Amino acid sequence: MKIFLSHSSREAWIAGQIRKEIEEIGGEVWLDDVDIETGDEAEAEMREGLDNCSELLVLLSPFSVDRPYVWMEIGVAWSQRKRVVGVLNNLTRTELLARDGMPAFLKGIRLRELNDLDGYLEELKRRIERG
Repeated sequence: MKIFLSHSSREAWIAGQIRKEIEEIGGEVWLDDVDIETGDEAEAEMREGLDNCSELLVLLSPFSVDRPYVWMEIGVAWSQRKRVVGVLNNLTRTELLARDGMPAFLKGIRLRELNDLDGYLEELKRRIERG
């Protein structure tokens, strides 16, 4: 199972830690800092990463919600009918949904707090084991 990890560049360290946690339970992670190399066409690499992932994990924070690529990545995953997992970091569900332009489908999905990442990892591990 391959997870596309969407985040703000200001949270690259956190994204790297999440990547390690996912890899420890047997998942693969697409992460721009690792999977886009010098000279690569970034948007083509992102598109390929999204096409080849099983689900999208998006780190939702005051930084990322203002980043257009985060919303593009969410939209692509949603249109491909992939699981979209939102992890809140320094942002509450109420604050997120109160922002102008929030996609309606976010109101219907369960979001996790970063401090509850272990709950998501347990669910992901079960999905990985089921194959």
